[in-house]
Amino acid sequence: MGSGTMTTLEWQETTWEGKPAADVPAPKTTVASDTATINGEIEGQVTDRWVMSYAEDGTARFVGLTQITGTVAGRSGTFVLQHAGRFDAEGLHTDFTVVPDSGTGDLSGITGAGTFVNTGPEGEPTHYTFEPQFN
Repeated sequence: MGSGTMTTLEWQETTWEGKPAADVPAPKTTVASDTATINGEIEGQVTDRWVMSYAEDGTARFVGLTQITGTVAGRSGTFVLQHAGRFDAEGLHTDFTVVPDSGTGDLSGITGAGTFVNTGPEGEPTHYTFEPQFN
C-alpha cells in the first residue's frame, strides 16, 4: 500500500444558492471546488468537486469527485476518485475508490481504494493511503 500527501492550492465554496459559505449559518448545503498537488504513491495535479452538508454543531458530511493527472507506480495518465467522507472534531476523513473505466493513458484499467485523513490545523497537507491495481 502506498501513501503520500496532498496540499490544497485554492479553495472556493458557496451555498447551494451561490452565497459565500462563510456568510450562511448551518445547517446548510454547499458546493466547493479546489486544486491541489499530490505527492508520494501518486504524483501530480488534482482538481476536486465537492457537495457538503453542514450540521449546526459544525460537523459535515460530503461526497466528491477528484480528477488526478500524473503518475502512479511510474505510469502516466489521468483517473478519477469517488469520495464519501466527513469533517468532525477528529478532522477530515474520506474513503475513496477509483471510478471504473476513468483511467487514461498508461493508467487505463487502474482500480483501487484508499483514504484521505487530515487531523492537523487548516492548511496542513492531507495524508493519504492508496492501493492501486492495474488490469
